[in-house]
Amino acid sequence: MCARHACVRARACACVCSCSCRCAMWCLQKTIEFVSTYSYVFVAINGTTFCRGCRDTFKLIVSYPAQTAINQTIKKFLTLLISWSTPVICAVLCFFILDNDQSYKENYAPLYPALTVFLGGFLLSVGITTVLEASIDTIYLCAFKDMEANKNGPTFMSNDLRKAFGLDVAKEEAGKKAELFVPAEARKQQNGIPGNRASANNFVSP
Repeated sequence: MCARHACVRARACACVCSCSCRCAMWCLQKTIEFVSTYSYVFVAINGTTFCRGCRDTFKLIVSYPAQTAINQTIKKFLTLLISWSTPVICAVLCFFILDNDQSYKENYAPLYPALTVFLGGFLLSVGITTVLEASIDTIYLCAFKDMEANKNGPTFMSNDLRKAFGLDVAKEEAGKKAELFVPAEARKQQNGIPGNRASANNFVSP
């Protein structure tokens, strides 16, 4: 009995270790796939090596974890929605159109063309969502790269994208009072005053 219990324990431990290893390898695979996706975009944007792109990706994830998670969640939701809704709608429309055609219904079954349309629509939707995912990742990385490179305000963002990020909301709400808290160095550059002649005051007079 003792030998049997020991054998059962050994099998249980081996099963737990095997499941843990498979889980760890799955997590590692998904992490590499996630990092690789952003890394290729960084390579295309900056023209750097893949390793440099991986480093930039890790830096982005550490700096903006919440935004990265939201971006991935929205991207997966849109991918799932488009990939399944498009072929289902096309297949249902195909079925009802052929089902209402009496001349076709008398000789053929409308189910098989509907299934064919579903498969074709699914393959087409997968291709479209792949392009959509790449576009979302590229816009996301370019936007945060613009904000990182230009601390005083993004330079290359469109007005719609700035509005989507809420960058101009605070300034619009503050109105003229936003001018009171412009940094001294920025005021020097705006007024063309050299650093040794600039005032040490940190506020602009109302």
